[in-house]
Amino acid sequence: MRKVRNIVGVLAGVMLVASCFAHSILGWDEISRQLSRTRASQELVDGFRMGWMYGGMAMAVMGATVLLIFAKRLRGREACSDPAKAIAAGYLAFAVWAAVTTNFDPFFWMFLTPGALLAFAAWD
Repeated sequence: MRKVRNIVGVLAGVMLVASCFAHSILGWDEISRQLSRTRASQELVDGFRMGWMYGGMAMAVMGATVLLIFAKRLRGREACSDPAKAIAAGYLAFAVWAAVTTNFDPFFWMFLTPGALLAFAAWD
């Protein structure tokens, strides 16, 4: 069962890294199109963009951390799963909060899948 959990951990890490690119590239393209139709100042748009891109970078770092942990474990080496547990808890908490505050908009449940997979992998 440990090997299955480690493979699921790698899968969750890949999902986190992939979601970084979807968030930063595809997500920003759509957001910027919508912002261009408003009267938002360029300063506000630039500030929003920096926060948006920081979110994407954070997703990449979390994904890389998860990949490092579970790749080590797959090679039979010890690796502390506490960072993966914290990331899983964060993703799950955000998924629930976002779902509740948006009247359960299905879009925000996409945070539930990597969070749940990571929780399964990290808690052994």
